[in-house]
Amino acid sequence: MQTRLQGLQRIALVYVAVKHAQALALEQAAAALRETEATIAEQRERARRSRAEGREALAAGDDMTWRIDESQGRFAEWNAEDLAALRKRRQALVAEATEVYRTGRMQLEQMESVLRELRRKQEVDRAHRAQRESDDRFLSRQWWDERERLRKIASESA
Repeated sequence: MQTRLQGLQRIALVYVAVKHAQALALEQAAAALRETEATIAEQRERARRSRAEGREALAAGDDMTWRIDESQGRFAEWNAEDLAALRKRRQALVAEATEVYRTGRMQLEQMESVLRELRRKQEVDRAHRAQRESDDRFLSRQWWDERERLRKIASESA
């Protein structure tokens, strides 16, 4: 049973390492998603600013600046739309990484449960073995004492 326990403990260490790698993959996917969302927000803010500056230029009668600002605003919106598609892909990756991590964590917990049960059985076996040894010593001592008592009776009657 000891070799089985040692083997399972080594396997459990592999499960821990895999869970750690899965957690890192999840963190990286989440960070990439956050980065994409921040870039989208930045592009939308840039588009908003460009359009506001373009309206100010148009109000001031500067047609060329208005056209440049309007073009920059459209470009920033196109970038944000392209990034929105990237965000969807990254959201799917985060969902997948979350599921993989959850599954790995469940497998690790199952492995730890098996190890706890095996350790408990090993402890019970150890306690039973110690009790048997104690019982054997007691019975041996009892047999020895009875033998000595019978020997004394036999020597006294002779």
